[in-house]
Amino acid sequence: QEPNTIFAFGTNKGSLGIASVSALGAAKVIFLDHPQSFQEDDDEDWPCWKITHLNWLENCSLAVGLSRVIVDAEAEDDEEDEDDPNEHQASLLMGAMITEGDDDVDPLNSSLWSWSEMGDVVPFFSVPKGGHHAFHTTLLPGNRSSTTSTTLLLVGCNVASEVAVLSRQQGDDEWAMLDLMEGNQMTCPTDEE
Repeated sequence: QEPNTIFAFGTNKGSLGIASVSALGAAKVIFLDHPQSFQEDDDEDWPCWKITHLNWLENCSLAVGLSRVIVDAEAEDDEEDEDDPNEHQASLLMGAMITEGDDDVDPLNSSLWSWSEMGDVVPFFSVPKGGHHAFHTTLLPGNRSSTTSTTLLLVGCNVASEVAVLSRQQGDDEWAMLDLMEGNQMTCPTDEE
């Protein structure tokens, strides 16, 4: 029997889904509750989080990038200002399946997922008018044959030059931000220079 194809998807309403499709075409979809799933305010006009980035990592882990824009109705449009006057917020969630040593678990079981809220991870000051925030991630897997292996995740975004480094020890569900010594941070070029 061929294994199912499993993939994650996000919506512009902040919903996070996982789908499983069998070789015969039968599909099953579930939606996972995550810390940003619910409105923070009773006001229906409060902006919801949009999923703008997903990266399915090794061992049933997900990096989920979310963003939202809180519109300032009183902001005056300054034609000469290139920055958006509205407040842009970003949040990175790290999801991990709690497998307890069993590698044959069903990722469609929503009760097995735990979440770490990492915040905006890469500080940014402004977003250009008409623009939006989006994360970029790259996994640097550790040595799977070692019981003390560390996995690293590089995190950047399109509106900042800094690159953050998250780490997780093998067998641990929690991710932590590495605090690099001043002068040792990674950066990306943000202009033509």
